[in-house]
Amino acid sequence: MKDSELQRLVETLRKGRGVQQALAGGGLLRIDRPLPFLCLYRRREGEDPATEALLHGQASYLVAAPEQEGVDALLEALARELARQFGAFLLLELWLSPEEAGGRSAQNRFCIHAPAAHPPHPVLEEMESALLAVTIHRKVPRVEIRYRSPVAAPGLPAPPPCADGEGTTTCLGLEIVPVYREAGGGETYVFAYEAFRRRLGVALKRTFHAFVHCCTRHRPAHYHELGPHRPPEAAFEVDRALARIGSRFDLLLHVTPVNGAAAWEEFRRHRFEKEAEFLYRPRTMDPGLLKRRLYAIPLERVEDPTLLHIFLAKRAELDRQITLLADRNTPRFLLGSRQLFGDVDEPLAVLADRLLQRIEPPAEREETLLDAEALARHAR
Repeated sequence: MKDSELQRLVETLRKGRGVQQALAGGGLLRIDRPLPFLCLYRRREGEDPATEALLHGQASYLVAAPEQEGVDALLEALARELARQFGAFLLLELWLSPEEAGGRSAQNRFCIHAPAAHPPHPVLEEMESALLAVTIHRKVPRVEIRYRSPVAAPGLPAPPPCADGEGTTTCLGLEIVPVYREAGGGETYVFAYEAFRRRLGVALKRTFHAFVHCCTRHRPAHYHELGPHRPPEAAFEVDRALARIGSRFDLLLHVTPVNGAAAWEEFRRHRFEKEAEFLYRPRTMDPGLLKRRLYAIPLERVEDPTLLHIFLAKRAELDRQITLLADRNTPRFLLGSRQLFGDVDEPLAVLADRLLQRIEPPAEREETLLDAEALARHAR
């Protein structure tokens, strides 16, 4: 990064605005707004892209190659400016454990690397507590703390703000075991990875919250305030695409019979022994084509794990609704409805049964219409 570009970046932060800067070699700097911390991941050759995606969803992070030109100057400028604004600055580097290859049989373990001189004990205690909640495959992790100076990933030089261990910058390292993928860098276990990423994201925010209250002038009320304030444009695009799919049909309208009253009269006329035939509105959508469009929406472009979780749930809901329309007036409809809306819970079923037992049916069906006051009297 040129000196002029670096100066413009610092000026942008001084104005309270965020920064998104693509770096040479596929690196990326994303700062949602000025904050007194930065996550760092220095990409190694052959490492899974899923590792760097663990930082996505944080409000401030940098992904870079170890030998990328200009990264040292960038880190120094960021640390200096953000420490000036907030009184202190935290640089947290994340890396994979060189000791374990991962896999379901691996130990779910985190190792926190902290400076030997003047370690921030309140921050480390909160970080340890938060990481204990990052369970995977039902395994509670083992968390240990190692003190070393300077703090740096194995085989890499310490970032410049961490090299001397002095000043207003605190450096921490977080070493993780990739238990969310096959051993030796194989396939990623998608569902386990997403759960791991969400829980780790919360643990990092709790760590940053402890740091800003312990060491800076910043006073957020809750750690959720330290997440991104502005959703990325990809999230708006996905939201609009899902909304377009949802607007293509009205589920309740299409599964409600148009001959309800006539069907009831026919059912009663046959002494409730013959099933009535229901008629429905014509379906104007092709379920297969609609599902193809639904799953063509690129949800994977949404980096924030919380937003992605919401969009995945919405896509699953729309998928089941479309299936329900396709299964209308078939035995499969009941099962699909239970998938979508769930079963009647026990308290509601008990209440309905009590109502049927306590309310006596009228001797004759009243054909007169009731006004609001009469209906209220009957209800009471």
